[in-house]
Amino acid sequence: MIPVQTLNGPVEIAMRILVLLREAFPRAMDVHRLVLLDYALLHSSDLGGPDSIHPAIPGRKGEIGMKRSLIHQGIQVLNRANLVVTIVDDSGWSYRAAEGAHSFISCLESAYVAKLIERSSWVVDELGTASNDYIRNQINSVFDSWSEEFDEFHVAGTVK
Repeated sequence: MIPVQTLNGPVEIAMRILVLLREAFPRAMDVHRLVLLDYALLHSSDLGGPDSIHPAIPGRKGEIGMKRSLIHQGIQVLNRANLVVTIVDDSGWSYRAAEGAHSFISCLESAYVAKLIERSSWVVDELGTASNDYIRNQINSVFDSWSEEFDEFHVAGTVK
């Protein structure tokens, strides 16, 4: 069993952010978008994509609420390593992969990183130009259907 902190520690979050930003290069993303796309990266099968990287635990919708501060921690790690560029403009703060991001990622050899790269490619292709509202609605629709299924099960009074 892998401890939850291992899956969502600052370094692991930083790796996911970096892979997403490198795949989307030269586009920049704000924290809100990174939160949504990080969920899509980890739980791609929820959104009709390839098998999810992380397990389909029942309470995973709660991850979204906790991701904001974790994403900020990951960005701090990337800033210290000069792997991300911070852009401040009229729309706020956003982040783009720095020039060294591709070289850094290409040095990493693990099955997990390979899965991150594969899923981030899918995420950017499928959701990269979609609005945040669209992505949020797609994620919410998954949980809404679960809620309906649970309600039907509960109303029937059947226990399996």
